[in-house]
Amino acid sequence: ILAQPVKADLQLDDAQLGSIPVAISKAETAVRFRRSTAEFQEAIAKGDGIRLLSLPDFTPLAGGIPLVRDSAVVGAIGVSGMAPADDVRVGEAGIRALHLVDG
Repeated sequence: ILAQPVKADLQLDDAQLGSIPVAISKAETAVRFRRSTAEFQEAIAKGDGIRLLSLPDFTPLAGGIPLVRDSAVVGAIGVSGMAPADDVRVGEAGIRALHLVDG
């Protein structure tokens, strides 16, 4: 169960509507598992994480990045609609803009 609902939803004017729930699912996955969804995508691509596909409410696609403050996950950013590496870059830029780079 997530403690907080979606706080903000930003999209480009010409964004495909299907990307919105995917981005939200990526963020929720990043919060639940306290890690970037890119890690799951990479594991599955290598064949090491195929069992992960059976998890409920799980989106193992790059673009979900947890927001960490003082070593605690306080939320997540989910980005969808571009190539996986671009989704990650945009999410990381959002984290930097929020000044939530931990470490």
